Amino acid sequence: MSELLWIFDFVARAVWSVWPAFLISILLGVLAQGMQPGAAIAFLIAGPVTTIPAMTAVWGIASRRVFALYLAVGLGGAMLAGFITTLLIN
Repeated sequence: MSELLWIFDFVARAVWSVWPAFLISILLGVLAQGMQPGAAIAFLIAGPVTTIPAMTAVWGIASRRVFALYLAVGLGGAMLAGFITTLLIN
């Protein structure tokens, strides 16, 4: 039982550190208005990747090639997760 609680705690802390509370409430609102769940997943993944502070931090410590890879993997992964979510739900 304690292992299950540890896993839940780890996942909850990871999700909470990436997705601020206001983002969850915005997401619930747009889902209630008809946003597709695949688009919501892509929004949750790509949002933290494409924020100005995150991009400037990566730009400051990495080369242009690594920065381009950071954006490509973040946005490509978000789109892939959105497509897979849409395929699994529909």
